[in-house]
Amino acid sequence: MIDWKAITKDLGEAVIAVADDLLASIGRHRLYAICLLTDDDGGSVGFWAATEEDFERRRASEAEADEMTPAYEAYLRWTPEEWSEDAHGDVFMRRINKPLFAEVIGGTSSPAHFDRTIEAMTDALALLRAERADKLADVTLFVSVSDSEDADGIERRSVALLNPPALISAFRPEPL
Repeated sequence: MIDWKAITKDLGEAVIAVADDLLASIGRHRLYAICLLTDDDGGSVGFWAATEEDFERRRASEAEADEMTPAYEAYLRWTPEEWSEDAHGDVFMRRINKPLFAEVIGGTSSPAHFDRTIEAMTDALALLRAERADKLADVTLFVSVSDSEDADGIERRSVALLNPPALISAFRPEPL
C-alpha cells in the first residue's frame, strides 16, 4: 500500500529540485509552461517544460510543412509530448515512480490510485508555485494525462487551481 502523504511530500521536493535545475540550465530561454504528466493508470510522473524559443522553432518548422491553423498552433504550444524540454529530472522522480509503478504492475491499484496520483501532482505544483513564485510568475503550471479522454478536464482544473488569472485566460482557449 502506498503512503500518499510521503509520495506527496517527496514529489513536491522533487518538483522543486527539477525546476531549480531546469531554471539554472536554460540560460536566456523564456520558460512558459511546466507540466507534470502521468498515464491513465497513474503508474509514473514525469516533469515536462516548454520555452518560447523552442515553441517558435517547432512552430516555424511545422509551418513549412503544413498549414498552421490556430488549433494546431495551440496543440504544439500546450501538448507536453510536443515539447523539446521533456522528461526532466528522471533521477529526482525515481523515488516517487518506484512505488507508483509497483502498485500498478502488481495489480493492487484501484481507480482511487489514479485520483490520488493526480492530487499529489497538483499539490506538488502548488508547492512549486508557492516556493518559486518570483521565478515562475509568467509560467503556466498544469497536470496532464497522456493519451486520455480525461486530459482536457484534468488540465483545465489544474490550470484554474495553480495559476493567476492572466495565465488561466492565456491557456489553450478550446479543447484539442
